[in-house]
Amino acid sequence: MMNLSKENLLRSAQRALLFGVTKSLRYLSLEVRDDLLCVLVHLDSEPSIEEQDVFFSSAGEIQSDFPTLKGNQVSFFVSSNPFDELEHLQLLVFARAD
Repeated sequence: MMNLSKENLLRSAQRALLFGVTKSLRYLSLEVRDDLLCVLVHLDSEPSIEEQDVFFSSAGEIQSDFPTLKGNQVSFFVSSNPFDELEHLQLLVFARAD
C-alpha cells in the first residue's frame, strides 16, 4: 500500500499505462478529489470500446494501489486544440508531442 502523494500517484499511473498508450492519446492527467480518482483523457478521435477499456482498466489499477480511494471517474475529451487551450487536471501523466 502506497501513501497518496503526488510522486506515488505519478508512479502508479505510469506503471498502469505501460503498453496502454493508444495511437489517439494526446494527453492524460489526473487528480484526487474527495477520495475519488479523476482521470481526464484527451484524444484525437472518439475512443473505441477497446480504447475506453484500456483507460478504465488503468484507472482501476491506479485506484487499487491506494485503498483509501473510494472510486474513480474517467472522462474522455476529443479535441485537436493545443495543450494550453485544454482543461487538464493537477497531475500531467502523459503528453504527446504535436
